[in-house]
This record gives sequence, C-alpha cells and structure tokens, in this order.
Amino acid sequence: EWLGGYWKLPRVASNEAGDKGSKPEDLHDRIVSSFNSAEKRTAPVPDEDLACVYEVLSPALPHIFQNGGLQPEAVDRIYKDEPLFRAFATARVAAAIRLSDMAKARSLLEQARRLVPTPVQLSAIELPERSVLSYIERNLGVNCAIEGKWEEAGVHWRRAIRTCSPNATAHYLEGCYHWVHGDYAHGARCMHRSIALDPDFRSSYIGLSNCYLQDESFDLAMEACECCLHRFPEALGAQFNLGQATYHILRRTSSSLENPAARIEAAIRYYESAKSQAPDFWTPDDAQVLQWFRTSDDLIRVRMPRMAVHIWRVFGWRP
Repeated sequence: EWLGGYWKLPRVASNEAGDKGSKPEDLHDRIVSSFNSAEKRTAPVPDEDLACVYEVLSPALPHIFQNGGLQPEAVDRIYKDEPLFRAFATARVAAAIRLSDMAKARSLLEQARRLVPTPVQLSAIELPERSVLSYIERNLGVNCAIEGKWEEAGVHWRRAIRTCSPNATAHYLEGCYHWVHGDYAHGARCMHRSIALDPDFRSSYIGLSNCYLQDESFDLAMEACECCLHRFPEALGAQFNLGQATYHILRRTSSSLENPAARIEAAIRYYESAKSQAPDFWTPDDAQVLQWFRTSDDLIRVRMPRMAVHIWRVFGWRP
C-alpha cells in the first residue's frame, strides 16, 4: 500500500503486437496502469503481481527516498562507470535546480548530453540512449520556455519526440507550444498523444481542455475535464475548466445539456473552490460567471453579458 500499487508495464510485447502500436495512441491498449483505487486503473493487476513488485522494490526504495538530494559531484563519483545512467541522473539534478540556478541547470544538461553516444539506428538496442537524450532535450526545452523563448523550446521538444516518440511529457509540451501560438487543434492532438502514452499525467487532460475551450469546442472540453476528474477528483484546474464548459454550453441559444440543475450546482462548487484555493487567478469576469450560475431568474440571466473563456496560464513542467 505504501508504494501505491502504481506502475506501468506492457500488456503485449512489442514484437507480438503486429501492426497495432504504430501510433502513440495505440499504446494505451497495451499498457497496464495500476492504482490502489480500482476505479482509476486502466487494467486490474493481480495481488500476487503487486506482491512481486513490492518484494523487488522494498530493499531499493529506502535508498531512493533517503534524505537530501544528490549533488552533481556525487552523481559523477557514484556512477562514474555507468555513463548513461550518470547522464540521466545529471539531467534530473539539472531539472531540480532550474528555477534557482538556470545557468547551472543548462550547463549540467549540456554536460549530460555529451555523456550519451549519438544513436545511429532506430532499434531496441539503442532505446536507453534515445530515452536519456529525449529526456535531456525535453528539459532543455523547458528551460527555454521558462525564459519565454518558446520557439527554441519547440525545437527541443520536437527533437525529443523524434529521438524517442513515446516521451509522453514531450508530446504534452509540444501541445503547450501550439496552445501558446493559438493553434488549438494541433495542440489538442498533441495532448491526446500524451494522454494515450501516460493516462496518469493530469496536466495533459487540463491542457487538452484548455485547447478545446479556446477553440470553443465546449462539449469536448467538458469530456476532457470529466476524464481528468475521474482519475484526479481534486484537480482544481479541471474543475474550473469544467465549470467554464458548463457555462458556455448553457449560454448557447439552444442547449441539450443533460441535468442542467445538477451541472450548475457542481459548477458553483468548482468556482467557489477556485476562488478560495487559487485567488491569484481569480478575476472580475470569473465573479460574473459565478453570479450567473447563482441567479435563478432566467430573464436576468439572459440579460447578463457573456464572459470570455479564461485559461489559467499554468504549465506542468515535470522534472
């Protein structure tokens, strides 16, 4: 239980999958994702399999979660004979310090990249090298985006995907790139790929709903939020976006939204939570939407101005 019973394993070996799996979205049907909470699982996992995982990880976890983070010098010393893992660990240290020391973070990522031999073919043999290089490129892109250099960030994220296409976070970040540039349809496709590869990354669901909201595809935005809240009921961004989708659907000339009274009641809760838990994002327009939800007189509602979509500019950078 302390581990959470959470892991991902291939349900079908790649060489047994045939044509299936040629697209990132197809991987979703070949991945086992297990939670303690049964309703969040993509597939049930037998207790005896979880017991095997616990048995293998029990000796290792106390060392992994020991107090204090690794320093670059310690990484070099401990893993001097394992350059590939040293490259990954160095990149992970860089990701942890980027907000406090961007120059050092960038230097460490370049150092890590030099440790990895350049892959020459697309094969399982070079998958470790491709995975580490993709991770490094993804984090180089994050550094650029944090500094507002979105064009450079996009170059790194596309390179991360070319290097290792199952990099779910790189697909999410490419989606953020397109969202920032107003290409919401392209952004949504990237978010879909990210979710297919990693259904347990909440930022991809919220990013997908952001794209749909700004593309005025409110029904699809509602669906994305509900999928997120099924796995992460406490996801405030998904709650707020679901409230927005509800608002815009109900403000249509004709709305076929099922059980609107219950939807409005839920939206009020979500907006109140957003106001109390994320006050820095709360705006006068949000207050107007909340007032609209609370108004029971349909005639007054019709006369109230319609507010624009409000997206929180929050990114799931992920270390």
